[in-house]
Amino acid sequence: MAETVRAARLTGPDRVLRVEETKQGPPAADEVVIDMMYASINPLDTYVLAGQVAGEAPVPRTLGVEGVGRWGDDLFVVHGHGVGLSRDGIWSQRAVVPSGSLIRVPEGVDPVQAACAAVCGRTAIRVVYELAEVTAEDRVLVLGATGGVGTAATSLALSAGATVWGQTGDPNKAEAVAEMGAKTVIARSPEELIMATKDLGVNVVLDPLGGNYTTAATQLLAPYGTLVIYGASSAAQTELDVRSFYRRNIRALGYGGVMEGHDEVRSGISDALRALADGNMRIPVSDRVSLSALPAVLKPERRRDAIGKTIVDVGLD
Repeated sequence: MAETVRAARLTGPDRVLRVEETKQGPPAADEVVIDMMYASINPLDTYVLAGQVAGEAPVPRTLGVEGVGRWGDDLFVVHGHGVGLSRDGIWSQRAVVPSGSLIRVPEGVDPVQAACAAVCGRTAIRVVYELAEVTAEDRVLVLGATGGVGTAATSLALSAGATVWGQTGDPNKAEAVAEMGAKTVIARSPEELIMATKDLGVNVVLDPLGGNYTTAATQLLAPYGTLVIYGASSAAQTELDVRSFYRRNIRALGYGGVMEGHDEVRSGISDALRALADGNMRIPVSDRVSLSALPAVLKPERRRDAIGKTIVDVGLD
């Protein structure tokens, strides 16, 4: 029998997000019904909303690619297997999801932070531990340090014993970087970034900004340094002095979670949950909003003001 739930739905050819009552059918043999508690808001969700990702999937449908809910007596992270992309997501009071998309939350892990583990936490684990291979010997610059992945990556690098600088273009966010335990670099442009860091001896740069910030990163890195690129929120195109790049033996690596298979995704989420449980990673949450507030929260100007993550608290509705 179909049940009525409140959900944030992508509707119509105009791709407008509306929070409304919708009918939800019973689960199939390989599905479960999970009572949602918290859901994260990610750039991926905005790409889906705009039709840049999964634009061919049918509408109307519920969005939301990661979150935490209760199934039976336990809490589970929900992510993957097309959730929020090719099928209904978890911005809903209850969600019908593939059983393979559930990963148990370890005891003692804050479910609010666990709701960010699948995308933000997994990305931070990949770029800090597996690609940059950060150790106590490293001098790390985290660009966009007050973003979701930026805050998580900063905490991981600090837990590894590295010397860490966090960049922000907003002086009002400098205190947030300092509270994480990192040194603050205020740079509103790539030129300011080079000037502020040229004497720091940085040998690892974590870059979610792209554009000319990526070019600046290659210029400020020490010889044999490592650049890890995992976003392009500033711009997708840039120019690079190839001769300067290769003559200083700079290593550039990229990470995109969409390339990972189901097993890799589950492994990465488990690693992120373990880092949260061990206290090696923190993901600050700047705000909790209701399902009803989602259309307003997803406006670009609102998201730029956030520090860390914004969480959908389903219970607020």
